[in-house]
Amino acid sequence: DRGDDVSTEDLRLALRRYRSFFGRLLSV
Repeated sequence: DRGDDVSTEDLRLALRRYRSFFGRLLSV
């Protein structure tokens, strides 16, 4: 089962997007 791998990758991507999103908000 690759469910764990997929979930972990999805979480990583989500964290990256959130980080960039918050970074822009904080920057502005």
